[in-house]
Amino acid sequence: MTLPFARGDAKPPSDPSKFFNGDGLSLRLQCFLVIRDADRRIACVRLKGSEGRWSLPGENVRPNEDLHEAARRVSQMWFGTDLQPRIADILTFPEENDDKRWYVLFLYEAQAPRGGLPKLDDTDEVAFVPAGKAPGEFGMDHASVFARLKP
Repeated sequence: MTLPFARGDAKPPSDPSKFFNGDGLSLRLQCFLVIRDADRRIACVRLKGSEGRWSLPGENVRPNEDLHEAARRVSQMWFGTDLQPRIADILTFPEENDDKRWYVLFLYEAQAPRGGLPKLDDTDEVAFVPAGKAPGEFGMDHASVFARLKP
């Protein structure tokens, strides 16, 4: 599925987080990869230099990027492998204390390999946790995303 940002001769935005509609509503389009182990626990990642904060594998959707390609890109960027993600859900919600900025999240799910997830050089730790049981403090907006994941 490709998102049409441009119509006619209009140019797509340089950053999906800077897409605005006619009413000034800003949309932040993101693709998250929810990786589950055999017990349906969710993979959380702590990157080096993140001051101990946790993340969920995710990235902004690029202008005119196919969403399935975005999910595969997240898999490659975060783990160096194609985990064969499949679309699981689409979530929308406003940024806290800002009714003009909305998140549109495309959640893809993938099964963790039996031997665990590969750790890249920039990864400190990967932990699998039950939905709703955060491994610690999250960075950026990842706590909002984690709180909305289904068990």
